[in-house]
Parts: sequence; C-alpha cells; structure tokens
Amino acid sequence: MTTMAKTVENSRIVRLHITCVTPPLVPPDTTGVNFGVQDRHEVIFPGQLQPDGSLQFEIDVAVIQQPGTSQARWRGSYVHGKPSAPFVYLSLRRDSVHLTAWIRRLKVPLPRLSWDQVEATQGTPCFAASISGSGSGTVPLLGEGWTPQEQPSAEQ
Repeated sequence: MTTMAKTVENSRIVRLHITCVTPPLVPPDTTGVNFGVQDRHEVIFPGQLQPDGSLQFEIDVAVIQQPGTSQARWRGSYVHGKPSAPFVYLSLRRDSVHLTAWIRRLKVPLPRLSWDQVEATQGTPCFAASISGSGSGTVPLLGEGWTPQEQPSAEQ
C-alpha cells in the first residue's frame, strides 16, 4: 500500500496591515538598533515610515481551517504563541550575538476568525489594526481593533 502525504485542503493566505502609530523612539543616528516584525528565526523585518511618523507593516500569514470546526487557525513564520492565543511580535533589538539584545517586544494579538469569514472574501482576505509602540508585552489594539480591508483587484 502506498502512503501519500497529507495535504491541507482548506488553507488561505491572509494579508495583515499593522500600523504602529507611535513607534519606539530610536534616535536617527543610532546604528545597530532595529524595530520591526519578528519571525520565528528572530529576523526583524522593518516597516514603512509614513508621513505622519507612524510605521506600517504588511505581512502575509497562512490560515487553515481547524479540522472538525468552523474556526480558522493562524500558521506561518510570523505567528507566535499558542493556537488558542496567537500573536505577532513587533520587536526592538540591538544587533548583537547575545541573547540579551532584545530591548523590548510588543505582542500584537491576532484576530479570531471563523472559516466563513475567510471564505467570504474575494481574493486575499485583508485585515488592519493599529497599536501604540509606547508599551511592551501584549499591547491593546487601538480603535475598533482588527477590521476587514478591501484589497485592490489584480485585474486592473
């Protein structure tokens, strides 16, 4: 009997826009300090500086349908935490080989989504949230929290 690899039929990519409205203060002439989205390999990806001084981060994250449920589960290199409480790290770190190089990290909780919410979108589902970068640990979402966003059509 031949065994085939199991595939995940119900999986999608979700685009997340995270705006840090008050990024941590890092003097412009400071070298060796980075702030951005942290992946599981502890690589930091910087955001785009906006005219108002905020930083915007855009990442694509996989979601899968939880077997036997109507819930979506976050997966991928940017997702940290337990499946029941996933989050994304925005990290401030010195360039260093030492493990104590972290200055601070912000935990941005990911939205709870049903699989129906994921499937109801045309194209790539997109959600946006804003946070303040003045704290540390789990940070509250500003405004209405995670909100669905329209994505531009690929056929333009």
